[in-house]
Parts: sequence; C-alpha cells; structure tokens
Amino acid sequence: MLHTVRKNIAIKMTAFHIQYFLFFIYHSQARFRARLSQDYLLSLYQILYNCGAFVPNFLSAPRRSLDTHSIIKGYRRKRMPAMLTLKSRANIAAIPPCPEGIPPILWQLLCARGITTSAQAQEFLHPDPSNISDPFLMPGMREAVLRIEEALERNERIVVYGDYDVDGVCASATLVSHLKNLGADCDVYLPSRHTEGYGLNENAVRALSEKFDLMITVDCGISSKELVALAEELGLSVIVTDHHQLPESIPECTVINPHIEGYPYPNLCGAGVAFQLVNALSGMEAALEYADFAGIATIADIVPLTGENRIIAACGIKKINTAPRPGIAALMEAAGIAGKAVSSETIAFQISPRLNAGGRLADARISYDLLTGEDEFELLALASRLNDENQRRQAMEKAILEQAEASLADFAFAEHRVIIVHGEGWNAGVIGLVASRLTEKYHMPSIALAVTGDTATGSCRSIPGVDIYQALCACGDYLVRFGGHRQAAGLTIQTENIAAFSAALDQYLFAEIEPAEYVPSVEYDLEIPLESADLSTISSLSSLQPTGFGNPAPVFLSRGQFRNLRRCGKDGSHLQFEFADEHATLSGIYFRAGNLADSLHGEYPVVYSLNINEYRGRASAQMQIKTLAQAEFAANSLSAQEYYQFQIAFLTDLLYNNMLSEPEKVSLSKLDSLMSGVQGTLLIAAGEEAAQWAKERYPQADFFIGQYPGDLRAFHSICQCPSGDLSAKYANIVALDLPFHGCCSMLLDKHFSPGWLKELPDTDALREIYKALRTALRTAGRSMAVDTLCETVASMEICTRVAAYAAIILFNEMGLVKVSPRMQVELVSGIKASPEDHPLYQRIQKLFQYAMEVG
Repeated sequence: MLHTVRKNIAIKMTAFHIQYFLFFIYHSQARFRARLSQDYLLSLYQILYNCGAFVPNFLSAPRRSLDTHSIIKGYRRKRMPAMLTLKSRANIAAIPPCPEGIPPILWQLLCARGITTSAQAQEFLHPDPSNISDPFLMPGMREAVLRIEEALERNERIVVYGDYDVDGVCASATLVSHLKNLGADCDVYLPSRHTEGYGLNENAVRALSEKFDLMITVDCGISSKELVALAEELGLSVIVTDHHQLPESIPECTVINPHIEGYPYPNLCGAGVAFQLVNALSGMEAALEYADFAGIATIADIVPLTGENRIIAACGIKKINTAPRPGIAALMEAAGIAGKAVSSETIAFQISPRLNAGGRLADARISYDLLTGEDEFELLALASRLNDENQRRQAMEKAILEQAEASLADFAFAEHRVIIVHGEGWNAGVIGLVASRLTEKYHMPSIALAVTGDTATGSCRSIPGVDIYQALCACGDYLVRFGGHRQAAGLTIQTENIAAFSAALDQYLFAEIEPAEYVPSVEYDLEIPLESADLSTISSLSSLQPTGFGNPAPVFLSRGQFRNLRRCGKDGSHLQFEFADEHATLSGIYFRAGNLADSLHGEYPVVYSLNINEYRGRASAQMQIKTLAQAEFAANSLSAQEYYQFQIAFLTDLLYNNMLSEPEKVSLSKLDSLMSGVQGTLLIAAGEEAAQWAKERYPQADFFIGQYPGDLRAFHSICQCPSGDLSAKYANIVALDLPFHGCCSMLLDKHFSPGWLKELPDTDALREIYKALRTALRTAGRSMAVDTLCETVASMEICTRVAAYAAIILFNEMGLVKVSPRMQVELVSGIKASPEDHPLYQRIQKLFQYAMEVG
C-alpha cells in the first residue's frame, strides 16, 4: 500500500489532501508512523510547501531509533482505578454509648446503619417475623382478600399472571401454591421474555379471558391500565399486585402495591407482596411456608435488605438451611453446593443466576416447575437443564459484552451521562446483565438494547445518584413503554428514536445530576486500627447477615505499610502480604494485583473486608483488599530508579515525537474553569514543581507518574513525565511547564521550571561525556547496558544520569555509538562528527534553553 502511495501521491493528491494526510500521520499510532521514512515525509513536505500550504513544524523531528517501551520495560505498574474516592458510608457526629453485650465495632457498624438504640439493635440482630407489618395496612389488601375468598366460594377459575425473572417466578410459585392449598382451581401464566416481553400483553389477556374468571398479577401490572381495562371488559376480573414505582395513572381495579401511601415499608419485592397476600389470607404461619421463595426473590431483586426485607430474607435462608424444598435442593446439587450452608451471597451468586437462566434463554416455566415440583428425578433433570442454560447464558453475556465494549471504542465519555449500546440479534434475556457490567465498570447509567427489526427492547441499570426511572419518565415521549424502579428499569423503543432518546436522556442527566455522582467510589464502614481486626471481631460480624443491597457486608479502612509481599495464584496474578501499623500485623490477599509486588512502598490507606483463613487446623484473621487510594499509590510506589526511567522515557518522546507549533496560552482562571467538574482536562508536567502545584490546587484530580490515564472516561488528571499512548479522549490537554509536548494544545501562562531538563548537556558537556563513556566502554572491554553506562558516567561526577542518557541517544544518531534493540551500547570506530548541526542536538538545546529561561 505504501509503495502505491509513494508512486501516485505527487499526481493524485491536492495540497489539501496532503495536508490532511500529514496530520493523519501525526495523530496515528507510533507503529504506523515508524513505517514512513523521514525522507518520505520530507518529500511530502516539499510537495506541500510548493503548493503554498501551511506546513506544521513536526516534520523536522528526528527519526526515532530508540523505543520508549524498551526503555521502561519492566517499570509499568498496575493502573489504579481512575478518580476513585474513598467514602465513609455514614458520618455520625456522636455515637451513643454501646449497650451491654454488643461488641464496640459491631455497635459502630449498627449506628452507621441508623440503628442507635438497644431496642433497634435487638430487632435488627434478631430478625423476627412478628415485626412484619400487618398486611391489611397495605391499601387494597382487604378488597383483594374478599375477592379471592369470593372466587374460592364460587369455585371460579383463577390465573396468576407472573414475570419471567426470579422475583416473578417466586411470587407466582408462592401464590399459586397457596391458592391450590386453599382448594382453588388455579394455574399460572408466565409470559415469554422473547416473544411477549415484560408485563401484560393483549394477546395473553384475550386468551386468558376465555379460560379464567379472576386474574391476579404478581410482580407486574401497575403500568398496564389499558390492558387491565380490556380484561375487565372481556369479563376477566383483575387484582394487581406489584412493587414497581407508581406511574401517573394506575389500573382501575383492586391494586396492592407497597408504594401506595399507607403501608409503612415500601421496599418489598414482588414475592414479598405475594408473601403478605398469603399472610392476609391465612396468617403468618402459612406465609412462612413460602419464606424460601420470598427470601430468594428479595435477595435476587436487589431491594434493600432492611426492615421487613431483612426479616423475610433471614427466614428464607433459615428455611433453606434447615428444610430445603426438593427443587432448591436439586438446584444446589447441580450447582455443586449441596450440603453447604446457604447465605445471602450463595443465593445472589449461585441460586438466583440459575433460576433466572430459564426465563433469560428458554422458558421461565422450567424454573417455576423446579420450585413447585416434587418428583426427585424430574427435579434433577430440571436443575441440570437450568445449570446448562446458565452456562450458555454466561457465554452469550460475554460475547454481547465484548460487542458492546467494542462499540464504545470512540465513545467520548466526558460528553455523555448515559451509556446506550444496541445490537441486532442480542438476546433480550442477557442485555440486563450486560447493562449491569457496563454500569459496574464505568460507573454510569447504562442501557443495553436488543434490536429486532423496527423495535428494540432495553434493560437499564443505574448508579446510586441517578434515579433511572425518573429519567425515563422525563424522556418517556421517545418510548413505546417503560417501567421499573430507581436502580433498574425496562423499556421498548422504536429503533428510529434511539439517537434522539439518547440525546434527550443526556440533556436531562447533565441538567439534573451533579457531576460528582459520576465519580466512582469505594465505600467503607469504619476506619479501625489493625489490632481490632481479630477473630472475635470477625465472629461478631456474622450478626449482620444477611448482607447485600441496603445492608452491605462490612468494609474497613486501615493505614499501614506492606511487608513480605509475594505473588501467588496462577501466573502470580494475585498478591499475598502482611500489613502492619504501629501495634499489629495482619496477613492479607489482594486479587489480580500480583504485579504490585515490587511497587508498594510507604504508607497506605487500604479498604478491605475481613474473613477467616484456615490453614493446617489454625484459624487466623485475614484482610482481603478491595482497593488502594490511587493518589497515594502514585506518590508512594515510585522508587528513584523508576522515576529516572520515566524521566528518560518522557525525554525520548520529547526528542523523537513529531511536534506541532507551540500551543495556545491559557490563564490560570481559564485553567480553573477547565478543571471544574470531574472530566475532560489533562494536565501534563515535566517537572516536580508544576506537578506538586497542580496536585495542591486540584486535589480532586487523578495523579499519574510515567504514564497516561488508562481510563476512557477522561477524568481530570495530572501526569508527570508521561509516555506511551493516550487512549482517553480529553477535550483539553494543558502543558504546565513545557510547551513542546506533542499532544498538548494549551500551555499554562504561568512559569514553572521543568527542573531536571536543566541537566541536558551543551557542546562542552557532550565532549566530556563522550570521553567518559568511551573510557567506560574500553575499560569494560564490551558493550554496556544504557542504564549501567549512564550510572558509570554519572559516578564520574561530570554530569547526571539524565544528561548521560541524552548524550548517548545523540551519539547513537550521530553514529559515534551503536545502541542495540536490547539497549546495549558499543563504540563505533573511525567516525568523526560535530553535534551542532544535528537536528537532535538542536532539539536538546531548545529544551535546555527553555528550562533555563523559565527556571
């Protein structure tokens, strides 16, 4: 291809095209630029010049013969999470005195959860079904019970209309099972996620009206006013039980929803509402027979594990652990967890995904039959199928997620407040998981759309500071239908409206949501000394179970130093260590952080959870790190050798990279304006003075040494001596102390000295350095590594290591020495050359003179 370009470029390219091509070359990856010779670029320059077009001065840059990545090979460290803040979950001005019998740390954790009296603590620590509210406090409950009792007396045919997710299936199993126990002629209808979608649909309503007299919805129906009216018109009486947010207008029938004013606890899931309906029909003892269904759904549907939900979840876990239903036992066996104690984590990560797999990929009836069946062999077959479907779901999720990530390659994160991805052929049962993964990774609301012809079905997931349901309400004109709650929602949209909907949603979120809500954070409960992180503390933490959304597993912050670090796991991908403060030492594990084994110097605040490590019959407390603070990592983990390596890598980029004209100058007030918010501006400093100033003035910004930010969201960042590739799309890149860095479009109009660039050599210094390195190489009698040679020359006290390095790369270009790809230096005999006319020397002097002028 390049040969063809060379042959035809003078004939076929206009001045405009050539100028565009040159800028394309400049902005291309280094590997592509390296394939174009300097002579070839200069020939393009001559053509462009003869055409009278503007010529950027980057064509005068010397051809690179040293690879920056070779220079700093081995010094790259794990990129820490960008713009990551550490947040205490609660800020309590004064903690009440600790009641007798409650460990102090447990009491502090309870207070952080708003539990500040002994009575509240006892109620929280000992979940009791008697503390669940009277179901008749829920508006519509009495009318629903009377209508169901009437149907039982008249032997009417009843259908329970459910949903295809865990909550809908469990709610259906609860209500159908109990109605059958009461003697009802009852059946279940679970719509297909793929052909019918969420909620009521007209075809189903018409078909059911021909077979049944009463329809009770569970986990759906609150947004189906028109279809409920149709059912009533067709002679099908309707009771709606749902837990989703109330739309502006609700169905004109008996409606049970905890969000309707009057019920003290609004956060029940769909199965929780069904549980209370059974309670209203037959009492708490009867309802507790279905606590396992309600408990699984409560944990799976990510409703807060507080109040009544905590009681329901605890009762459900207890029932599964003491007398598991045959179908649940079969599913646990298929999952490989038979005989193990079940916790909220087991339900969330083992049981729920498998129950969900039925409705996601096949038929939710598989999961329903598993929960309600009794034949052992049939249940084992159903459980095995759900296990297989779950594995297929995982593979499908991975493939769709990869496609979604690829579609974000050119996505300017700083210009958006929501991620919307879509694809033909995406499975509607998996897109919710894809949206969750995107939200987890990028800390932005995400919508994944499965496109089928002219319409798309979408799943939405959100972050704590954004109510996605309210956002959809604000943009509802673009949607066919939608429903959900604060953190998750579903929608249907015409494909032609996706772009306009995306723009409207961005506009709403930019106007209504503070930028700080988009900054990812790691929350911790308490800052504690390491001596408090012992076995007795860990034992007391079990009282907080079940944990999950709304009642997260406790996370702590401690400060100390790392000792005895070593890699572990496959390929050394994990890190084992000891962490110590003044009074105690704790062993720990940090997953996927093995490459930090040589970089954790100094003191750190670490955020971690506690668990018990059992080894050879001995139990000990162990911390599991969740994150390190990025700023402390950048500041503490840098050794003198690493800093030197980053300096010379940065210098190499300065000397070899093609550069544009000097950038536009910006005032300090303009820079302050650019650094408002959280995204879009990158500050580059060559010297420590400018970097330290920026860190103090903009403490909210990320800080990196020797590398660019790797996060595509382009959070405000300060980079000292960066090199390599910049992947994030920054709207503003500002040099703080050196105007010659190729990627900078602006220079701060405030003088900082680039410091170490004053060490660059002039002609006299070059002569002395050449003599010194010639002596060193001859004394060694062989080639020497660049690093070793720089140290040797610097030890002669005629220059610094940076000056020696600059001299070596200049001598390499002049032919006085030869630097191999392995960074070995050897003398070249019989060459005489003067540096003054060499473009690389002129570049070195330009940097030196600028450093002297501003310093």
